[in-house]
Amino acid sequence: RQVFTAVLYKTAVVNSVIIFNMDLYGHDVSPPCRPVAMLLNVLKLKYGLKEIDVMEGQQMTPEFIKMNPQHTIPTLDDNGFYIHESRAIMQYLANQYGQDTKLYPTDPKARAKVDQMLYFDMGTLYGSFKDYLFPTMIEGVPLNIEKKLKLVEAVDFLETYIGDQKFVCGDELTIADIALLGSMAFIKGCGYDLYGHFKVAAWLERCIPLIPDYETATQKGVSQFAELVATLVAEPVF
Repeated sequence: RQVFTAVLYKTAVVNSVIIFNMDLYGHDVSPPCRPVAMLLNVLKLKYGLKEIDVMEGQQMTPEFIKMNPQHTIPTLDDNGFYIHESRAIMQYLANQYGQDTKLYPTDPKARAKVDQMLYFDMGTLYGSFKDYLFPTMIEGVPLNIEKKLKLVEAVDFLETYIGDQKFVCGDELTIADIALLGSMAFIKGCGYDLYGHFKVAAWLERCIPLIPDYETATQKGVSQFAELVATLVAEPVF
């Protein structure tokens, strides 16, 4: 099924240019874009990557706003079906193309646990990272120690959630792991020391090899983001 799906999304070659039915609008340095790219790779889906530089206002064109009134990235165009919000995109992709995988369980209780961790990522882990770092990057205000401690608390929570499991929702990789991996990759890339978070560190080591072309899908963007932070934030982040 996955092979068929991959062929399906490489639809034509025109003047030596591959035409895809699925396009991902995003940017390497955007943390929410990385989990979507990783999931596309895990599902072996072929897609076109449309780079959107939000600093240049490329998300404000009428064409983009028609796809996404919030003018945010990532945004997915699946043959004319537009969806944004990274975790919603991941849920859609897993439902549509990952039925033969264990990435998004169909059992209501198992799926609820995955959803719980997706929302934990969005509102608590990535949310606290964004709240801590982005005001300094964008507005130049000093880093806030209380917000830093909220981020540390969020990583503590992740350590507890993993516990003795291989992955955050049990012994199988799910889209919750991929979403959280994206957030933790950027947090760690900004200098966060995982000493004392041994379960998180071990979980990262288990997850990364399961992501095809992790270097391009995530690590490249993490490195670029870290360089950007170094130019915009005068004091050590961690």
